[in-house]
This record gives sequence, C-alpha cells and structure tokens, in this order.
Amino acid sequence: MRIAFVLWEGRTGGNQTLTADVVAAIRRDGIDARVVFVTAAQPLSQRLDAAGVPYRSMGLATGGLVVLHPRALSRLVQELGPDCAVLVSSGYLAATLRLGGYRAPIVAVEHGTLLQIEQAPPLRRAVRNFLDRYAGLWACGTEVAVSEYMLQVLERRRHAPRLLCIPNGVDLERFRPLPSGSAQNGFVIGCGSRLIPGKGVEDAVSALAAMDSGSDARLRVAGDGPELDRLRAHAGALGVGDRVELLGRVEDMTAFWHTCDVAIAPSREWIESFSIATVEAMACGLPVVASSSGGLVEVVADGETGTLVAPGDLRGFAAALDRYASDPRLRSAHGSAARRRCEARYGLESCAAAYVELCREVSGHRLEPGPTQPRPASPS
Repeated sequence: MRIAFVLWEGRTGGNQTLTADVVAAIRRDGIDARVVFVTAAQPLSQRLDAAGVPYRSMGLATGGLVVLHPRALSRLVQELGPDCAVLVSSGYLAATLRLGGYRAPIVAVEHGTLLQIEQAPPLRRAVRNFLDRYAGLWACGTEVAVSEYMLQVLERRRHAPRLLCIPNGVDLERFRPLPSGSAQNGFVIGCGSRLIPGKGVEDAVSALAAMDSGSDARLRVAGDGPELDRLRAHAGALGVGDRVELLGRVEDMTAFWHTCDVAIAPSREWIESFSIATVEAMACGLPVVASSSGGLVEVVADGETGTLVAPGDLRGFAAALDRYASDPRLRSAHGSAARRRCEARYGLESCAAAYVELCREVSGHRLEPGPTQPRPASPS
C-alpha cells in the first residue's frame, strides 16, 4: 500500500511536525508513506531527510495557486500515493485533487482550521467556510478529527460521509522525563506556543508577575511570531523582563521541556483543537496549567495531570502555578500521571497505526486487526 500525506507548506508548526512524525512511524512499519507539499518543503524537509521520508514539492508561491494546477497536483499525489491520499485540509485542496483526476480515496484531517474560521468576521467567515470547507467535502469520503472535541464540532456541521477520531500522538521515546527532574535552578514555567494574538502568552507573563513565589519563578517561552516585541514590552512593563526568556523557535523541544518544572497553556480567544505542545510537556513528565477551553479540557485531566483555569483568569493561573511551586510532591504526582496518560492515549505509534488501518480499509487493502481502532462518530 502506498499513501501520500499532503501538506500546504513545510513551515514547522504543530500540524507539519506531527505529519512528519506520523509518516516516519508508518514507514518503520513497512508501509510506503510519502509527503507532498503544495508550496515549499523547507524547513520541514530537514526533518523528513533525517527520518528517511521521501517527499516532493509542487513549489507554488502560495497555497491558493493550487486551484490553477489540478492536474499537476493529481499527477504528483498519484505518483507518491496511488492507494490513498491523506490531506491536511478538507476544503478546496481536496476538490482540486479530485478535479485533477485523482480517483483513489481521499481522507481529510481537521486539525482545527474550522475553529479559526468561525472566529473570523462574518463576511470573511462565510467566504472561507465555502472555500475552505464546503467546496471540498464532496471530494472526501472520510474526515478525521484529531480530538474528541473536534469530533463533536464536526458532528454539528456539514461533514464528509464518514467521521472518526484519531487523536494526535507524540514520540514517547523522544519525549520522556528526565530521571532527576528539571535541569534548572529555581521554579521554571515553560510555554510552547506560536506568538500570535489569542494564544494568551501575555497571560502567562501576567500570571508570573502575580505569583506569590517571588523572584524564584521564571518563564521560558519557546516559539516565534508577530507578538514577540509586544510580549517583551509587556514583561518589562510588569517588572518581570529579567525573568521572562523569549527564545524564539526551538528545534529541540525535548531539551526545552527538560529545563522546566511545569507547563502552561494559556490560550484565550484561540481555541485549541488538541495542543501538541501540551502533550509533549506531559510526556516529559510535567504537570500542565491550561485554559479550560477546546481540546485542552480533553487533554489535561483537572486535578490529576494538571490544573484547568478559565481563559483569561490571571489570578487563577497565578494560584495554580504557586501551588506547584510550593509543593514538589504535587508536581511529581501530577507529572507522573501526565506521563501515564500520554502512554495510554497519545503515543505516536498508536496514532500512526490508526491511520494505516483507516487507509487500508478505505483503499480496499486487507485490514489487519490491530490494538488501536479509531472511534466512529455517532450518527448525525
């Protein structure tokens, strides 16, 4: 069986790195899975090269131009994945692929784009709903939600004939706890996030300033984006500029989490469909203080693997961080439980196996019974 996973671009975000890791895991099991890029493959190509994953790129300047090249897209996907195509979008990318002549099954993965469309202004939301979603659903036989939360969102809207949930996964061999805990002195809070409006990283800075733990606590932020300068100014205005490290893009997230005692996922207006960064931190044995919205409620078990706080509740975030700062036993207990939760639910191998089983089924290849079966959606 030969499968093509189709991505818009090679920018190293959560969806892109997840796809690269899933494809690498599938290939380790002897299945020929490859990656197609609509635009440029860099910098994700470096990760694929290191993992021995073949890939090709259309090299278009922007993703929207793909509608002008349906046959080129179809030929490339047919060459790399003649049995099944797994797309990062259910919208016009799927329609373009089908109109270009691709006849094998198309599986679309909903990573959370729908959530962001719904937050756009009304006119823009209507246009994007049509272009990014409704225009392509006819071309997809199956739509995958990356969390139970996203599955429920999809069930309430127009969707592909078949819906199911395959939770995202992380490499539990790569992301694992340090035997002796954090490698840093003092109490270190870690945040892995794109620095864009709505992600709430400024709330993490404000929570640090409101903690009772004093100057012993620090915040390290892994991520880049247009909010970088504003966050730096915000930290300075609150008097914690010397205790906030804005690291920019971090390639080795395992090493980053190993410098932290607790993770924070403070998303506010931005609704997380899953949050790969949160699961990476949990796999490294860290408790997580997270907003009680979207898929974070599903990932973080409140009072067991971390603490859920209402979005924007700065005092709540500060109080939760203070509890972990003052109680190493609680940190250890919740961090150990977080690791066990990842082992039970969010392993990369289980995620990859579920995609293989799905592709075998929809393509007509013999389906080998496996330990992981994706959960079908309830009838809509």
